[in-house]
Amino acid sequence: MARSVKHWKRQDVAGCETCRLSRTDQGWRLDGVTIDEDGGAPRGFRYIVCLDAAWRPKSARVTGWSDENDFDLTLDRHPTGWAVNGTVDPALQDATDIDLGFTPATNLCAIRRLDLAIGDSGESQAVWLNDNTWQVAPLRQSYRRRSATRYDYRSQTGYETTLTADENGWIVTYPGLWQAHGGHAP
Repeated sequence: MARSVKHWKRQDVAGCETCRLSRTDQGWRLDGVTIDEDGGAPRGFRYIVCLDAAWRPKSARVTGWSDENDFDLTLDRHPTGWAVNGTVDPALQDATDIDLGFTPATNLCAIRRLDLAIGDSGESQAVWLNDNTWQVAPLRQSYRRRSATRYDYRSQTGYETTLTADENGWIVTYPGLWQAHGGHAP
């Protein structure tokens, strides 16, 4: 899989997303665009997540707007943790993954990094961009692989669901939030 593309449609509000995964000399790169609504107001975001060959995030950039507010966020892995817009945040020092709350695309990274066998579970601490508050915080998450395509997902917020993924780890169904359509893996 040198390059693949996935498209999703929002299930809870009007909106859609397109994301491309590309192989790079250093590992992988997710590059996506999402357009949807927040409380009835339109918003749009572009994101880039760079990962090493073992699917560990090295950096992320999110830019966009919501109603009348502009948004620009950079996340960079440092030896002592993660820097948020250039400032190292000690609360994020144990984070291994990135979870951008407005997209199902970043679940791919944890699923590929954990590489779980059917019946196995794995935990992750993520740098989480909460798309309700637009704040960055640590988030403990767990995945349990139920079948070739189904994962039980839980987070420390109490949220839990069963995700359906394709053979490459892309989320196909995120119940009540996202449904994949189209896309390709050349």
